[in-house]
Amino acid sequence: MKKTNQLCLYALLFLLSIGQLTAQTLTAVKGTITDGKDPLVGATVLEKGTSNGTLTDIDGKFELTLKSGKSATLAVSFVGYTPKELAVKSGQTIDITLESSKELDEVVVVGYGTQRKAVVTGAIAKVKGSDLENMPVPRIEQSLLGRTAGVRVTTGSGQPGEGATVRIRGTT
Repeated sequence: MKKTNQLCLYALLFLLSIGQLTAQTLTAVKGTITDGKDPLVGATVLEKGTSNGTLTDIDGKFELTLKSGKSATLAVSFVGYTPKELAVKSGQTIDITLESSKELDEVVVVGYGTQRKAVVTGAIAKVKGSDLENMPVPRIEQSLLGRTAGVRVTTGSGQPGEGATVRIRGTT
């Protein structure tokens, strides 16, 4: 009985020591991301070469635990801003300023993805909000009547406030 207890104790110690040897050292990097004056809420901070990442909070602050060891490269991005890559060390606190990207073009959302307006080959109709502002209609779909080719707006019974059916290029 005594030999069995000793064997169990040695096995337990062996398993604990393996756990200590294989445990990964995790260290954190903290920081703030701004556009020079205002914090960027929801900016992406990603440890390059891994799927380890985080988003900034309402104050533009983030904290990321590095999985690759004591140093890593962070890829920082936010829509409308030029992405940055920075070499960081564990325990470091950094302030990152992203610059606004001047390369944004108009984007058209289509039923199967998005495209830049310049490369769209299909028919596009555009109705500006300023054209619809002063129209005395109870529902928005009624303001589209007669403004774009291929769009048919019909009402069901003519009751005030009843929704309309909007059909684009066809009856189905």
